[in-house]
Amino acid sequence: MTALPSDLAPGQTVTVNAQVKAPALSGKGNAAAEVKANGNTVDFTYFRDGLLETQTEKKPDGTLVSDHVVAYDLNGNRWHDVSRKMNADNDGAYLTTTTARRAR
Repeated sequence: MTALPSDLAPGQTVTVNAQVKAPALSGKGNAAAEVKANGNTVDFTYFRDGLLETQTEKKPDGTLVSDHVVAYDLNGNRWHDVSRKMNADNDGAYLTTTTARRAR
């Protein structure tokens, strides 16, 4: 039987495969952080209702690889996501993308 991240206690980790460790969990059972096989860390923050607020990936030396800042409408639907990703050709530059959901 495989343990799912939702089965883990806050702060507990389990190796899912050789590539990624299952995330440490926040007090509400959401992923708080994970470590990738390349040593990069991914940290997550959440709004009080448990919805994802930010996701930040950094190299072991602290260099930012990517980040997301997410916003939601009053019904909890994701409507805005600003992401920044390291440029593969110039790791001192970042590509910024904004994704917005159209109002109906």
